[in-house]
Amino acid sequence: MSGNIVKKRMDNVKNGDLESDKVKQLVGKFTTVYEEGGKVADKVSDIMVKKVITISPDKSLVDAAQLMEKKKIGGLVVVENEKLAGIITESDFVKIAAVSCDVKSAKVKDFMRKQVVTCGPTTPAISAFVFMKNKGIRHLPIVEKGKPVGIITMRNLITKGKMLLFF
Repeated sequence: MSGNIVKKRMDNVKNGDLESDKVKQLVGKFTTVYEEGGKVADKVSDIMVKKVITISPDKSLVDAAQLMEKKKIGGLVVVENEKLAGIITESDFVKIAAVSCDVKSAKVKDFMRKQVVTCGPTTPAISAFVFMKNKGIRHLPIVEKGKPVGIITMRNLITKGKMLLFF
């Protein structure tokens, strides 16, 4: 990666070219640059997984767990009538196990998180990363007009590109 790209990114950070004040404060300590094939990913759309694995809220928890295992993913976007309805992740399954429910009869809608943090495809990638890191979010659905168009996870943020930290 060229030094000019890194310098430009650092200048953007210093100039406050980000979405929220909280992100601006955090980014003062570090920045990330994603590079894939020589192209720096500025927006979430540059790094998001476009094939979102979804599940209906009426499916059983067993169905959800089996789909996550089959696809080797840590979370499912819950969709109803093509619109985002919630999300269910590995950490939700830990909570489910703690209450000893019958996972064969329990439905996804009974345990999914309905208040889902999302962002749009034009959100700066660095803002999404810092927000996810700060809030402890590992799965961030990308939504346009209420419909999921992608997802980013901490796992693919780290593996899709090079993460450079500047202190």
